[in-house]
Amino acid sequence: MKKILFMIGVVVASMQATTAQAQAFMGTGRANDDKMIFNHLSVGVGVGSDGWGLEVAAPLTPYVSVRTGFSSLPTIKFNVDDVTIHKNNGTKVSDYADVNFKLFQKMTNWKLLFDVHPFKTSSFRVTLGAYIGGDELAFAELDEPLPTHAHDYIRIGDERVIIKSDGYTDAKVKVNNFKPYVGIGFGRAVKSTPGLNFNFDLGVQFWGKPKLHGWTLDDFGTEVYKELDYGSTDNDDAKKAAKWVSKLKVWPTINFRLTYTIF
Repeated sequence: MKKILFMIGVVVASMQATTAQAQAFMGTGRANDDKMIFNHLSVGVGVGSDGWGLEVAAPLTPYVSVRTGFSSLPTIKFNVDDVTIHKNNGTKVSDYADVNFKLFQKMTNWKLLFDVHPFKTSSFRVTLGAYIGGDELAFAELDEPLPTHAHDYIRIGDERVIIKSDGYTDAKVKVNNFKPYVGIGFGRAVKSTPGLNFNFDLGVQFWGKPKLHGWTLDDFGTEVYKELDYGSTDNDDAKKAAKWVSKLKVWPTINFRLTYTIF
């Protein structure tokens, strides 16, 4: 009789252990007896509209996990030929120049994100956090120095970006280097058992109002690099461009990520 009871006990215990493991693998991300408080670690690689990136994740509670890592948008380069150079006195067009443009020149960000899972048995989550670092949305510079055009200018909207005394000039559009993030997603970045897991994120980064910075002359005729008002213009094309740039106050973020729970 004792042997029978012992065997029954072993079977029951095995069934409980199997059930807990199955729950961990079937999307709950945890076994019933797993508190999941800094006792697991995963690594992940992702790609999306925030670029490509790497990250690590750990659980804070059965309902909350933290992720940190970096993401980097690839720089897009192109050249625009025959950009008009205006004479400093504004009387006539003096020449043309080639301008090199770079989009997302310095848009590598460190990120700190918190995943909140409202339900134990669902991979759905709400994610809050921030991207911190990269702030240069666009950059433009002359293809070659033009010292013969010192203090002539190239027009961006209604603003004049001057060519300096050394024949060089540049301008850039910058956003905030601290970009809050809010979104939703599916998949658990870290689980209670080792193995692969797929994650999907959909959210927005709040970049703030993009600002144009470039070379100009102050009231004393000194060359200064400062913020310019690219939106104040009566030119219809410039207004459209300014309106488009102003929409980039937020950046839609879609990310696909593969994670591996190490332990």
